[in-house]
Parts: sequence; C-alpha cells; structure tokens
Amino acid sequence: MNIVQLNNSDWQEYKSLRLQALQTDPQAFSSSYARESAFPDEKWQLRLQNANEGTTSCMYFARLDGKLVGMIGGFRDEDDQKNHSAQIWGVFVSPNERGKGIAKKLMAALIDKLSQNPDIHTLKLEVNTDQKSAGKLYESFGFAATNTISMQLGDGLTHEVTQMEKPLVQ
Repeated sequence: MNIVQLNNSDWQEYKSLRLQALQTDPQAFSSSYARESAFPDEKWQLRLQNANEGTTSCMYFARLDGKLVGMIGGFRDEDDQKNHSAQIWGVFVSPNERGKGIAKKLMAALIDKLSQNPDIHTLKLEVNTDQKSAGKLYESFGFAATNTISMQLGDGLTHEVTQMEKPLVQ
C-alpha cells in the first residue's frame, strides 16, 4: 500500500473514490452523493488541481494493488488563514480495506504535510459522534473535542458532530 498524491490527469479516479465515499458512508460527510454526482467534470479537475498546487488545499490517497482505496484532504479558507489553522476533511477508506491501518497512514501523511507550514498552528476536523472508530483514530493523533454541534450530513439527517482540534508544535 502506498500513500500518494494524484496527478491532475487522475481526476476520474478521485471522483470515483469520492462518490463511493458519499454513497457508502453519507453520514460521515457534510455533502451528499446527489449533490456531488451532478458536478461537472471541470469541478473535479479543479479540485485535484488546487490540491496539487497546495495553496489552499492538499489531498493524499491510498493505493493498494494499483487501486485507490482511501483518501484524506486538508483545506484552508480565509478564516483558517486568519486563525492560523487548517481543516481536515474527506477521510475515507473503502469498506473492504478497513482495519488495515490505511486511515492512520493517510492521517500521518497529511499531518506531516500541514505541520511543515509555519503559518498553521492548529488542525481542526469534525466527526459524527456515531463514528466511534473515527473518533478514536483522531484522538490517537492528539485531537481533542472542543464542541458538539448538530448538523445535517450527507444522508439528509441531523447528527451530533464533535468538533476537534490538535495544536501543532512549531
């Protein structure tokens, strides 16, 4: 298994994995399969291009036997830049590949990358409180709960979501 960044030309693989994530685990994402499956190809291409440029986002993928089986992303909007923080989003591992440490390797790669930016002092993420194994993974990397909110997720239902943060040592 390799942790990789995709080339811009690999956008269809990224699109396929992201749509699989939204179909498989809609309760884990703030977007839905219906919404993103309607995106034009140009939007998928731009997402991957922006991640590869690394100015506001980055993405890592897990490739096992030539196939993408996992992904993770980091993003910084204007508020994040003002607050010296970054958001982690889109953590997903294909169901058949779970329990093999793939999410842990993806998380380690992304945290390592974000830690290299001297302007980022805090990492943030949100996790559905029902997703106990995801919460435990994040805690194992030093994330701590800061708040719990109710929000509608990709399954169309309102869930309790824990907001978590991890300070970075500079």
